[in-house]
Amino acid sequence: PLRYSKLLQLSGLSSDSALEFKATWTSVPQPRKREIIGRLVELSEDNLELDFSSVFRVCLEDADVDVRAKAVRGLWESEDRSLIRPLIGMLRDDPDPEVRALAASALGKFAELAQDGKLLSKDGTRIQGALMAALGREGEDLEIMRRAIEAVAHFDSPERDKIIQAAYENGDPRLLQSSIYAMGRSSSREWLPRVIEET
Repeated sequence: PLRYSKLLQLSGLSSDSALEFKATWTSVPQPRKREIIGRLVELSEDNLELDFSSVFRVCLEDADVDVRAKAVRGLWESEDRSLIRPLIGMLRDDPDPEVRALAASALGKFAELAQDGKLLSKDGTRIQGALMAALGREGEDLEIMRRAIEAVAHFDSPERDKIIQAAYENGDPRLLQSSIYAMGRSSSREWLPRVIEET
């Protein structure tokens, strides 16, 4: 069984320890990997003082889709800009739609930081470009589209408003839900009457 005391040792790993973990992690059986990463996500949600970000970062590259998905969830609260590039890569290239949708959601956090002036302008440009590329990709998975719409809502631009409007008028109840959520996230007074009407 997993021991709580042992898992706590994975919190706040140094750079050298993270490299050692990465080298060891490859030999861990898949079921055990899923068990460990799942428990670490739970622990990090229960105790905000625990920092398993080094572990989650390693797991973003894991071959197992469940491990990658949980790793993204584990990093949702992180504001480390070094995560932007791997998250964009996952949104663009990961073979699993669930992981790509989670990456789009995680990028929403950084989109908000960029819009608030808490990131470099090039970061905001990169994030917005990645989200717009996902939205413009023909045949894109609906869940990825939804999360990208919700994430790109933080960026104040005419293109964003067109995307939200198109999702609102699409007729799909799931896209309608995401468009209303995006309207609220945009903090634009233009959408306020519609948000009030729909809630």
